[in-house]
Amino acid sequence: MMVRLAPIEMFSLMINFLLGSAIVVGWNFETKQDVWMTILLSLGIGVGIFYFYIMLHSIGKWGNLIQIFELGFGRWLSKLLGLIYCLYFLYIAGRVLKDFSFFVAQVLFNNIPFGIISFTLLLVVSYGCFLGIEAMARSSLILCAFTGVFILILMVFGYLSPYFELSHLTPVFRTSWKQVFSSVFPTGVTFPYGELIVFTMLFPYANDKKALRKYGFISVCTTGVLLLLAGEMTLGR
Repeated sequence: MMVRLAPIEMFSLMINFLLGSAIVVGWNFETKQDVWMTILLSLGIGVGIFYFYIMLHSIGKWGNLIQIFELGFGRWLSKLLGLIYCLYFLYIAGRVLKDFSFFVAQVLFNNIPFGIISFTLLLVVSYGCFLGIEAMARSSLILCAFTGVFILILMVFGYLSPYFELSHLTPVFRTSWKQVFSSVFPTGVTFPYGELIVFTMLFPYANDKKALRKYGFISVCTTGVLLLLAGEMTLGR
C-alpha cells in the first residue's frame, strides 16, 4: 500500500523534528545579546535549504533522495551517496538519543542508569517503526498540539517571571559580524535546519506537493520564531 501523508501531517513531523533536540540542547550564546541575529540569519538560510530540497524533488520527478542521486550520478555512485546518507542519518539519530537520554537522566530520573533510559527510548522508536510512518505522522499531530501548548505556557511564565529582566537583552549590535557569521556557519545552519535532509525520503509521500511548499515554509519559520523566543527568554533570566 502506497504511503500518503497530508501536508498538515508533514507540518507536524517537521515541527517536532526541528524543535526536538534544538529546544532541549539550546542555542549557542557566544554572541550574547546579539544571539537574535544568529537565530534569524540561520532561519533565513534554513528556509533556503528547505526550498533547495523541494527544488531537487521537483527536478527529480518527486522521487526520494536515492532515486534523485541515481538520476544525476548513475547507479553505483548513487549507492555510495545513499550509504553516506544512511550513516549521516544514524549519526543524527544516535546523537539525539544520547542528548535526550542524558537530559532525562540528569533532570528527571538521576537514579536510573543511563543505559536503561536509552533502551526505553529505543523501544518506543522501534514500536513507531513497526507501526509505520503514517501512524507516526498521525501521532505527531497530537504531539505537536501538546508541544505547542506546553511551550506557550513556558513562554508566558518565563517572560512574566520576576527573574526575567529586559535589561539583560541589551546592549545589541555589540558583536562583530565575523563572530555572528562564525556562530551561523556551520553550527547555526546544520543544526537544526540542515538536518531536514532526512525529510528528503518523506517529501515524495506528500499527497499535495503544492501545499507541501507552504506548510513546510510555515513549519521552518515557526521553529525559528520559537527558538528566538526561547533564546531571548533564557538570555533575559
